[in-house]
Amino acid sequence: MSDYTTLTNKGEPEIGEETLSVYLYPNETGDREEAKNEVYDAVKSACDEIYDKTAVQYYEIALYDYESNVDEVEDEDDGDTYFTNFKDWLGDQGYYDYNGVHLGVTDSTNFANAEYVGKGETCWVNGTAAFVGTAGGYDVTNNDTARWKNLAVQEPIHNMVSMEYTYVDDLTEGDEHDLGIIDSDGDSTPMLTFYERDDTHPTRKHDRSGKGDCAPDNTWDNTHRLDLTSCSIDAIDYTSYQETINYS
Repeated sequence: MSDYTTLTNKGEPEIGEETLSVYLYPNETGDREEAKNEVYDAVKSACDEIYDKTAVQYYEIALYDYESNVDEVEDEDDGDTYFTNFKDWLGDQGYYDYNGVHLGVTDSTNFANAEYVGKGETCWVNGTAAFVGTAGGYDVTNNDTARWKNLAVQEPIHNMVSMEYTYVDDLTEGDEHDLGIIDSDGDSTPMLTFYERDDTHPTRKHDRSGKGDCAPDNTWDNTHRLDLTSCSIDAIDYTSYQETINYS
């Protein structure tokens, strides 16, 4: 596919089977190193786990050969200016036509966000958008890079699952972040990152620890790990299957 370089893939893509594509987009030249190193490493870790533990038959991770160069506001708390412009740019370029997660990478913010999707709107059958901010300077953690690597996994998962499916909804207490946990070592997993306590979200109080089917009531040690919970895996596996058989 023109404009992209495939960094890795695994499995064999087959029509009618679950396939996952993740496209990485550095916004500016300085974002390229993070996109093809730390962000890529985190996304590959998640894709490998999804491939090994679900019915997904194939995945690929590709890096955009250029920069999106959309307008952004430096140190913006929620990165909303960047994300709005990034989504508009994806549409203008026609990249939403490519099924998968279109993951923007920007150092203008330490926030991250994703499109929340309904039935027939997920990355398994549509183009979807998410972004991760790599600015750093977020002081509620022992390792800020580990935090945003978690977010580089967490935001794409929002594109992969839909709580419009009762099975997925029942894994949570009404919030997709309930798919994550604080484990017995005190590490926060993807899906709970930013939601470990009521003082850990950059823009609002929103503690989701200890909620959902997988969540023990452990104390956060201000650390993170990339491994997905069984609830995240189950939600991805169920949604990918339902989306592929019903909407592809």
